[in-house]
Amino acid sequence: MPPSHPFYRMIPSFFSTLVKLQELDKDYTLVLRTFGSDLDDIAQALKDFAVGKHPLFPTFREPKLLLEECNMFRGRYSQGHNTDAVYDLFDWKSHRKVASGDEELLHVIEKLSVCGIRDDYEYWYKNDHAPMCGKPVWIHPKGTGSFHHLFFDDNIHNDANDSIVAVRSRDKDGEHWNALSGEETIAEQGKYVVRVPTVAAVLQDDWFLQQIALAEDRVNASS
Repeated sequence: MPPSHPFYRMIPSFFSTLVKLQELDKDYTLVLRTFGSDLDDIAQALKDFAVGKHPLFPTFREPKLLLEECNMFRGRYSQGHNTDAVYDLFDWKSHRKVASGDEELLHVIEKLSVCGIRDDYEYWYKNDHAPMCGKPVWIHPKGTGSFHHLFFDDNIHNDANDSIVAVRSRDKDGEHWNALSGEETIAEQGKYVVRVPTVAAVLQDDWFLQQIALAEDRVNASS
């Protein structure tokens, strides 16, 4: 592969994790999130990896990781402000709305094996990086048997007023999804939100696997 290939802008342990998950026969949905313009490159890297073109993993094959444009979306906030804002999902190339609100969005992405979302940087920026305006991640009610969402990002930190991730959960009546406060978001670190110290993830091939196992244990212990 030429040095310009997006493989070389991605951490090898990310690919190692996908190899190990296949070996463990672990069911999962991979959702790639970005505020930038790199999702096309990431999709190409993932597709090449899935057909054995990564130089470190030439024998790996996984058809379910072929990320095509039909499974790439743009996420945008609309209707309301901060805690009660609605998050909509749009087609990657057009302005066609695919899903509106948390329930419809989850119905789309949780049925896929892989997808990519370009999140709403402008909304987050214009709202001074407020936690409830960042990239949403969802906490399903305990005991529902639904997905355990686990969000990895290298820009997560302990700041109740500034967060790239917006943790969302159902309100008390169970009918609506709302964003958690900054303090509540911090409390979910290690269970649904994991900060990635880049050096550790580079040096340890199993770093992501360790964090997945720890998060699962913490969620189970709190149920």
